[in-house]
Amino acid sequence: MKPVKVLLLGGRGPLVEAARHHPAVEPVTLEHEAVAAVVDLGSLTPAAQAEATRYPLAGTRLPLVVISAIGVDTATTNPYLAEMARAERLALDGRERWWVLRCAPLGEDLVPAARQLHQFGAVYAGYGTTEVPWLAATDVLEMLATLLREGQDRWGHAYELTGAEAATAPHMVEQIAQHLGRPGVEYHELAPESLVASLVELAGFDPGVAVRIPPMQDAWAATGREGAASPTVERALGRPPRPLAAQVTDIVSALTAPA
Repeated sequence: MKPVKVLLLGGRGPLVEAARHHPAVEPVTLEHEAVAAVVDLGSLTPAAQAEATRYPLAGTRLPLVVISAIGVDTATTNPYLAEMARAERLALDGRERWWVLRCAPLGEDLVPAARQLHQFGAVYAGYGTTEVPWLAATDVLEMLATLLREGQDRWGHAYELTGAEAATAPHMVEQIAQHLGRPGVEYHELAPESLVASLVELAGFDPGVAVRIPPMQDAWAATGREGAASPTVERALGRPPRPLAAQVTDIVSALTAPA
């Protein structure tokens, strides 16, 4: 089966990288080659998110798929979710052919923690201890391809996507550590203000990016609410979402692969 050609705009590096190598999806750069535009609102970088929401306003006639986050439909006080809710509304305004994929956090979102482990043998983060139904980027891409092949008579819906298993970020970090041969990882949970300062001073983050990370991680807590696991992925793909163990293997493989 030929891959579905999409104009992929903005978004998280791990999702973009997964799309480059996934057999079901082919990112293209020219609008006339694509069957849909895909906008991922999950970027931490304000400039990248602004670019992702700019394109849909430029008059493209392509159908639009917005990749968003669970909780934006009920966002009230969390600034990250509220910003994503605003971006959703902006992107969809006046459109007739659209879908929204509201996704749980991606397992690949833990790649920065894996890099810390790989380089320093410790993780400094502010993930919290909420159990999250981590979702694999490959499941998002397969869901996207399935919709574009089979669901074009059902425009105008928002789908909630989660993985089948929930785990805390520290648990996932420990699993990554074991795969890297560093069991008993030194894990430091930082308060939001300490996390922002550490990201700026020690990791070289831009302050405008660093300040967005604690509310984003607070937003992850929304995916841990009771009953958060959604059957959408399994119903659409005919198989369960990619298990946590496989996601951990994917993260480690990507991290240790030759450049």
